[in-house]
Amino acid sequence: LLLGYDTLGAQAYGRGDFREVGVLILRAVLLAAVLLLPVVVAWSWAEQGFLLLGQDPYVASFAARYLQIFRLSIVPLALFEALRRFALSQGIAWPFTAATIASNLFVALAADPMLRAWNFDGSGLLNLGAVTVQALAGMAYLAICRPGEATQAFPGLRGLRSAAEKDGLRKFLKLAVPGVLSMTEWWFWEVTCFRAGVFGAHSLAAHTVAYMAVPLLFQVPRGVQMGYASRAGALLGEGRGQAAKKVALGGLAVGVFLVILDAALMWAAQEEYIAQMSGSSAKELSATCREIWPFVIFFLVVDGLFPLNQGICNIHSHQGRVSLSMILSLWVVGVPVTLSSTDLVSLWRIFPLCYILLNSLLILSYACADWDLAAQRASHQDKVIDDVDAEKATTTKLDSPNCKNLQPQVLGAEDVQNIQG
Repeated sequence: LLLGYDTLGAQAYGRGDFREVGVLILRAVLLAAVLLLPVVVAWSWAEQGFLLLGQDPYVASFAARYLQIFRLSIVPLALFEALRRFALSQGIAWPFTAATIASNLFVALAADPMLRAWNFDGSGLLNLGAVTVQALAGMAYLAICRPGEATQAFPGLRGLRSAAEKDGLRKFLKLAVPGVLSMTEWWFWEVTCFRAGVFGAHSLAAHTVAYMAVPLLFQVPRGVQMGYASRAGALLGEGRGQAAKKVALGGLAVGVFLVILDAALMWAAQEEYIAQMSGSSAKELSATCREIWPFVIFFLVVDGLFPLNQGICNIHSHQGRVSLSMILSLWVVGVPVTLSSTDLVSLWRIFPLCYILLNSLLILSYACADWDLAAQRASHQDKVIDDVDAEKATTTKLDSPNCKNLQPQVLGAEDVQNIQG
């Protein structure tokens, strides 16, 4: 849902409509609260769902138990994401980086005592504590420092009425709903986890070792994407299409370099990483991890390219194209291909290929984009041009020889005599 704000919020800030930036974030929070409630309730039956998907009963019970604690984290997590994007649309990033560092310090200090005190449940409670620290730090920074023009113009609760307007909600949902669909890549990734679980607890354990590396390194291109997408969106709002293009393509190049660098470092550190994650006594598990590791490295590259290409599409309000590309590449093609795997190695050999198709479709979605036209629309210059053209057309019509009957006529003496006659 927040992908709709990423596009509209940056553009509104770029054209100087600071109150609208606040209304947009309120609209995002309002919609998130309404749509997340059914998800939280549905997790009450998580264990039954896992069993229906063929998972081991022992694993399913612990996964469901974790979700019961994790759902308490949804509110602070959603709040922090909303506040962070609100600040980022104004070019403010470092304070929320500091909030994330503070949450990491909390994890480093609290992990051992919490896991000792609550065992398995301590993992979920630790995550709850971390996201709560993030949310409180972000709220405190915005409330005390009030940085940026949009923060100072924030309408508060009075803006809820504007946030709930039908036209505004409709415009927001046109980007937010495809944005939700475009994030189903995370759900597809979970499909691979379920498939690995079908092969047994050992395969699931090896898959989890690789799984932990993927979201960790995914945050690097995702962070780069959020930075250049926000800045390029603001430049479009200012009407500077070519400047936005340079920022976006420059950010894309930096992101690609970092993705390749991360993959290379992960390849170099594979022995130490696998040993730390699988344990020194699990020799069979370590051997399985080494067997799939070349495919894991390949996946880190193609998966890292996804948010970078998605970011440029979102700058142009192409969330619909992203969602369509996602459905075609990962669900129509990817799910049947993934389900055709016969073991963990074949699973990792097959499903990363779907991401090549996904990235290809995304590149085609923005390859021929008109940045100047996008800037006109984002800055509302196209409306000004339309108004000027309409005024010129009206003037031309009134001045044309065929429209003299629409113009005031001056009657001469001869005309008066004819009328009297």
